Amino acid sequence: MVQSYGGQEIWQKATSSIGNLPLLFKGIGQDSWLLSSTINMDFPWLQDPTSGATEAATEWAEPILSEMPGWFAWIMQIMMPTAEIALFMQKMMVFIEIGIGLAILFGLFTWLANAASVGFLTMFTLTAMLGWDKIWALPASIALMNGSGRTFGLDYWVIPYIQNKLGRFWYGTERSIYRDK
Repeated sequence: MVQSYGGQEIWQKATSSIGNLPLLFKGIGQDSWLLSSTINMDFPWLQDPTSGATEAATEWAEPILSEMPGWFAWIMQIMMPTAEIALFMQKMMVFIEIGIGLAILFGLFTWLANAASVGFLTMFTLTAMLGWDKIWALPASIALMNGSGRTFGLDYWVIPYIQNKLGRFWYGTERSIYRDK
């Protein structure tokens, strides 16, 4: 019998004690979220019209907005017209969020990472998926846009290097022009 790893059952077993943590690194199982075909977005145009019910994956905190504004629903329907595209976006969003989190954690491109964080928080709020328990991240992201990585992060070295290399491209090279007669 081949045991599958990386799914919900293994996650619960692996996180039950420190000794079981190596189970997380045994590969992706068939019940993993990465292989799942269940859409965890409650958008009406993505639901199966024959089922008549939506599947709730877990209990959510009280959302900030009770429902998505109509104009934003129209934008989201253009961005995710089918269930296949929505499933792809749902899976890619996890990796984008991990990338943003790692950039903030290591202080690399902190202004861009926090601007993206503010954008995603706004988007999640407008889709009526962001709960009141996560609202603290918005002022934190705005506060971290003020050069937080320049002191204790990789931006201390990366940003001056980029300014040195791209500054000549953007501003040109300095030249003194003397026109003495």
